[in-house]
Amino acid sequence: MKTLFGLFLIAHALIHSSFITKAPAQQPGAPIWPFDITKSWILNLNPETLKVIGIVLTVVATVGFIASGLGWLGIPVLKTYWVSITVISAISSILLIVIYWNNWFVMGPIIDLVILYLVFYKNIRP
Repeated sequence: MKTLFGLFLIAHALIHSSFITKAPAQQPGAPIWPFDITKSWILNLNPETLKVIGIVLTVVATVGFIASGLGWLGIPVLKTYWVSITVISAISSILLIVIYWNNWFVMGPIIDLVILYLVFYKNIRP
């Protein structure tokens, strides 16, 4: 079970990387790529500024959750700072998802809130 949770954190990280990958070619009848960091429903900024914010939040969430997963799996330095890394990653993820909201993202903040719950109320540690 310990290994599974560490791998889950890494998988959660990799999903965030979709925000900075190139969108696939639009196919007729296919849904529009939801991971667009040039448009926000809540911030009225130019697309380039939104893109910079999105890249920073994506990198923090992605690298952070990878580090969190590796720390959970026992990498000594990452294990020592696991709580801080995990909290920063979850907050970055929530901000990223809220700022660039798409209805496809509904599970993302729920996952982040569950992770924060486990850290703060269940006091889980690697």
